[in-house]
Order: sequence, then structure tokens, then C-alpha cells
Amino acid sequence: MEFAPGVYQFDSPVQFHKQDSGTANAPIVYRADGGEVRFTGGIPTENWTPVTDEAVLGRLPVETRTHVVVADLPAQGISDFGTLGVHGFAMGSPVAEAELFYGDAPMTLARWPNKGFRGVESCDVYECGEGGISLSGGDRKTLTPAKHNAENNHVHHYSRRARTYRSGVSVSGVGNRIAHNLVHHAPVSVLDATTGKTLWTGPKYLGPGITNPPDLFVANDLVWIGETRLPVNVMETKQQRRGRDPKTGKVVQEISVAKLTSPGRHYRCYRSKATERFLLLPKRGVEFLDLAGDDHMRHDWLRAPCIYGFLPANG
Repeated sequence: MEFAPGVYQFDSPVQFHKQDSGTANAPIVYRADGGEVRFTGGIPTENWTPVTDEAVLGRLPVETRTHVVVADLPAQGISDFGTLGVHGFAMGSPVAEAELFYGDAPMTLARWPNKGFRGVESCDVYECGEGGISLSGGDRKTLTPAKHNAENNHVHHYSRRARTYRSGVSVSGVGNRIAHNLVHHAPVSVLDATTGKTLWTGPKYLGPGITNPPDLFVANDLVWIGETRLPVNVMETKQQRRGRDPKTGKVVQEISVAKLTSPGRHYRCYRSKATERFLLLPKRGVEFLDLAGDDHMRHDWLRAPCIYGFLPANG
């Protein structure tokens, strides 16, 4: 099926069903007929004019007032703007509000007042030696905010020198804000100690909590990477890990324990540890994942101080 060049507008998602695929011997192919074809749910807007409303102009910096334009959307039949809501962890997937695109790029939602914070905004941050952006400051005793801000940044390909355990955006202290940052391409990489070349890149896993970044250990001659993915299910009792060959990244050992952690509660406020035989996980207390046998153990009553956690005897 070929589509003639042009723009095809939709007011609902396009759905393909079984009958739209054809058969293995005669598949249906959907393609453009030589020119550019665009499917879009957007509505073109027209009649942009300079802002004349004195109340609006009074909220704009003087040097920008002649560069801001406005369009009457209801006059163009656009009246459903959706609802601006909260998105993120544990919020589900609410329907998105209306957005403005220009040149195929989404425009930043206007905010006013937009002052009082100092920070990094709308920047490309990449090829950094270690982490990406770090915010700190403020007074914890008096709760005086530092008012640092990291917003609308694109952080990627960072941690060239420290290849693991570095954050794209990190925050500490009091009264610091991070929002709407795109962070990616910070994989676990294994390098050749002689040449510095990348031998293999590990899968991208997430830690189960703020103080629980993804695990990375070398034990029993294998590389063990944490396997927690968000959202974290605190009722899950199963734990599994895969041991990878240090030179190739190939999985050579897989361990899965159906009931290693107790259901409920949150992960402790410290990171995992490891010995040559055990991975020590910080769910309810400490869980021992045996790398050399089946002597897996769960100790809900054994806990340690926040941040530092427990230290195995003899390292």
C-alpha cells in the first residue's frame, strides 16, 4: 500500500490488526510513494501576531518583548488543551496535555515567575570525564535552600574516565531542583587494561532506590551486574543475577532464588557488598546470594548504618 506525498492528519491513534499484516507469503507493506509522507496528530496554527497585551508585556524582559508572538487558538478551533498533571514514578501513564511544536521540536512550557534559582538549563552536557551535572549546597540545620537548578538538559556519553558509579545528574543538600533532564548513554563498559579499548558494554540496569545504584562486582572470576528495573516491586521475593565473562561479557553463570528477600518494606539506605563467594544484598536486612553453591541466606534482623552499610569480615 503506497501513500501519496503529503500530510495525513489524525485525531486518534492508528491501529493495525492481524488482518492488516497480510500473510507470511504475501505480507502487506505500507510505504511512501516516492515523496515525503507525514502522519501527524498535530493541528497547524496560523495568524501569529506580536503581543500587544500590556499585562503580558509587563511580565517579559524588555529585550524580548518584540520577539514574542501570540495566536488565538480557540479562533482556530483548538479548545481542548488537556490537563497539565504530574508525571513520573508511580503516577501511571496519564494522557499528555497539548504541546506546541516548532520545526519538529517541542517547545518548553512557559513559566512565570521564573527566577530565584541559579543553575544549568537547556544545555547539552556530554563527553564529561566523570559525572554530568552535580548540585549541592544549602544549610540542612536551618533548611536554608541553595536554590540551584538543573532543568531541560541533555546529558549523555559521560564518565569517560570513571566508567561506573557516576550520575548523569546528582543532587544533595537543601533546596536544589532537578527537572526534565534527558540522561542516557552511561553504560557499564569493560576496558582492556593495556590498550584502553572497550571490550564489551553491559546492559543498562537501574538501582532499586536513591542510595542503591546498580551493582557492579567482580567475584568468583566473573562480573556481576545488578538486575533491578524500575518500578521496584517491594513484594517481589525472587532475586537473580548473571555472571559474565570479564573479557567477552558472555553470560556463563546464572543464579535465581525464588524466595531470597522478604516481601514488603523498602530497600535499606546503603548499597550492596560482595565477597568472593557471596553477594550481600540490602533489602530487608542483608541477603546472601551464594555464587558457588546453594547456601543462600536471608537475615532480616541484620542491618547496618545508612550510607556506609555493612562491611564483610576480611574485606
